[in-house]
Amino acid sequence: MVNENLGAICNAHVVHADLSEYGALDEKCLKLAELAALAVDFPKTGKDVIMPSQLKPKLYPDFMGKEEFKSYKSTIILGKLYRQVKDAYNEDVAASSELASLTGRIPYDRDLEIPGSTTFIAEAWNSRCIHDRQLIGLLGQYNVNREEEVVTGHIWSMPKNSSKKQGELKERLKHAYSAMRKESGKFSSIWTRILINLQRMKRISCTNRKRRHGTSRPDHMARASSGKGLKRELDKLGGLEIEKSYLALLDYG
Repeated sequence: MVNENLGAICNAHVVHADLSEYGALDEKCLKLAELAALAVDFPKTGKDVIMPSQLKPKLYPDFMGKEEFKSYKSTIILGKLYRQVKDAYNEDVAASSELASLTGRIPYDRDLEIPGSTTFIAEAWNSRCIHDRQLIGLLGQYNVNREEEVVTGHIWSMPKNSSKKQGELKERLKHAYSAMRKESGKFSSIWTRILINLQRMKRISCTNRKRRHGTSRPDHMARASSGKGLKRELDKLGGLEIEKSYLALLDYG
C-alpha cells in the first residue's frame, strides 16, 4: 500500500531543487521532503498526504526525460551531463551506419585465439544470432531503440505513457532481459569450459611429444589424454551437432 502522491511529490522536489539557487535546501524542497516522509509512512499511519497545488510543477528539467513541451533546459550539472550523453548517443547512431565499411580494416589480434577454437565458430555464431534475434524481439515488443538502454536499465526511447504504466513496462522488460541473459549465460559458461579444455588438450599434446622422448610418466599421460572432461561438456550442449568436432579434437596434436 503506497501513497499515490509520493511519486509526484518526489518529482516536484527535483524540479524545485533544480530551479532554486539553494538546491535541495530551498524552502519549497524542505516542505516537499516533509511531505515525502509522511507519504512513505502512509502504510503504517494511514494518513493520506495531498500534494499542494502551488508546489505542482508545470515544466520539468530536460534530464527527467519528459515530453519536450513539458521540459526546459536545466542549467545545473545534471542537465549538462544529460545533454552531453544525449549528444554522444546521437553521434554514435550517426556513426554506426559507417561501421560496415570499416569492419574490413579493423585490426584483429590473433593472440586472442585459442588453438582449436575455430572448430566451434559455426556453433558460436549460431548462438550469437539466436541471442540477437531474442534481443531484437524485446526491443520491438517494448518499442525501445537501443540495446544499451536495456543493458543499463536507463530507457529513454520508450513511448511516454503514464508514469505508472511506463514503470510497469520497464519492470517487465527488465525481467525479460534478465531471463534472456541467464539463459545465454548458461550457454556461455559451457563454451568457456570447452575452450579451457581445448587449452588443456594443447598442453596434453605437448606432453605427448615429450613422452615420446621419454620425459613424461606414462601413467600420467594415460589419465590426461582420455578427453573425458571435454566429452562431458559437449554432452551438456544437448541438441548441438558437434560430435564430429569432438572426434576431430581427440586427434588434435
